[in-house]
Amino acid sequence: LISSCTRLRAPPVYARLVFGSVTFPNVFVVDSMFRYFSQMDLGNDALRLYEQRSHFGIMPDAFSFPVVIKSAGKFGVLFHALVEKFGFLRDPYVRNVMMDMYAKHESVESARKVFDQITHRIGSDWNVMISGYWKLGNKEEACKLFDTM
Repeated sequence: LISSCTRLRAPPVYARLVFGSVTFPNVFVVDSMFRYFSQMDLGNDALRLYEQRSHFGIMPDAFSFPVVIKSAGKFGVLFHALVEKFGFLRDPYVRNVMMDMYAKHESVESARKVFDQITHRIGSDWNVMISGYWKLGNKEEACKLFDTM
């Protein structure tokens, strides 16, 4: 039902009502709510839900962090330390979402720090970093990184 709220862009009151009716939410239900917050650009609500998730005894995993980071929007930077603490920067999907989040919020330097920590880069790592530079108008650095690839 929460996924339907997301697809239909239902008002937050409906999604919260559905979520509140779940007696024992699991990681799938919580992540669905994060997707809703992401779609509706409700970063503050995502932060509150993240705080509540420990109350439910649900710890984030490699699949949860990308959803959490996207839903938190500009607050996604707050999750960087947790991603590192749990060792999820080794996961390509997590680190790519992290770099993309930094680039979208015009902190390409922070995205580059994540990129530089990657010992075994794959195509998507390069793609996210190059497109981050390109979108922010640093075409010279994007081309230089492409040539290094």
